[in-house]
Amino acid sequence: MASTSRTRTGRGRGRGRGRGSGSSSLPPPPSTLPLIIEEFFIVVYEDPLVKKELPKKFADYLDGKEPAKVYLRAADCGPRLWTVEVLFDGQGRMYLDKGWEKFAIAHGVDFGWFVHFKYEGDDVLTVKVFDGTMCRRFHVGAGIPVVAASHFATINLQRASWLLLLHAITRSPSHARSSSSQEDRCFEFLLRIDDDPLGIKRLPDKFVEFVDGVEPAHLQLREASCNCRWTVEVLFDGQGKMYLHTGWDKFARDLALEPGCQLTFLYEGDGEMIIKVFDDTACRRHYHTGESGSDTDS
Repeated sequence: MASTSRTRTGRGRGRGRGRGSGSSSLPPPPSTLPLIIEEFFIVVYEDPLVKKELPKKFADYLDGKEPAKVYLRAADCGPRLWTVEVLFDGQGRMYLDKGWEKFAIAHGVDFGWFVHFKYEGDDVLTVKVFDGTMCRRFHVGAGIPVVAASHFATINLQRASWLLLLHAITRSPSHARSSSSQEDRCFEFLLRIDDDPLGIKRLPDKFVEFVDGVEPAHLQLREASCNCRWTVEVLFDGQGKMYLHTGWDKFARDLALEPGCQLTFLYEGDGEMIIKVFDDTACRRHYHTGESGSDTDS
């Protein structure tokens, strides 16, 4: 990291909101927390087009009511459903089989990408795709506004003819400041917890670009299913890198983050971050405190 003389905090967005970590009682210890089995992720470690194993917890959840096929719906592509056959190997493992290849090609899924699933019932899974930058991608299609070509990345044409763009619809700082649409102000990305859960955490470069010119001094972190908020100071190192700094260690302790945990961050503008935590089973932790907190999803 750069020397102290070259570091700086943000320019003031999110400052002085008066909603620190003591705004409501803390979640119970993780050992007492249930998992939200219906929400999970996989990491593409091998050929993106071959069958994909889903988490064991989700396979167990479907025990006795195993579907022959499921229907994948990209979270950003309206009502279209992709039919995928399901394979159970007789040893408790569940795979997305025939039909997965077409979905993966259409969405440009590649090595090292993260695929987030949410089971909606009736054999339907809503899907979000995060690329190697740890940021969410989605299709340019019906209902998606057209932006400057320089903001797009073309996928290998042998695998897909789609154009993809970051979920945030990257735009100039002046657009970010003037837009009144909540969708235009959102940005979604991932953070994987390393060997030091309490240490400061670097955020993706694409997110740094997104807030360029309107850098927040602090971020308000809120776990999606509970009422607690944590104020975390943001640090910029003068070389285009952005870190979660003072206050992150308290957030990590309170949510009992461990090496291997995967977090999704949804930035809603004005210094607000909604976070979901996935543990080493690849399923989401549930931190609801019972104080009328409602789950937030996008």
